Amino acid sequence: MSAALLQPALFLAPALLLWALLALGRYPGETVVSRLSRRRPLRARPSVGASATRAPSRRPRRQCNLLACSLAGRAPPPPVRVR
Repeated sequence: MSAALLQPALFLAPALLLWALLALGRYPGETVVSRLSRRRPLRARPSVGASATRAPSRRPRRQCNLLACSLAGRAPPPPVRVR
């Protein structure tokens, strides 16, 4: 096999293997995820009174607010006078 055919075949091999596994109904990592989820202990939920005393987070709730929050803290640049 020439190098011109070998390189694309090696590049596509992982994607084709994953596609074949998914087409056959096998989900890689499914058993690991289920085993880890069973092993993780459940955390106790905080009481209603404890959440009311905590200060609200200053981080934006969604990614689209990231630019708006970063621009809101800056003042506009001073005007430049040209003589």
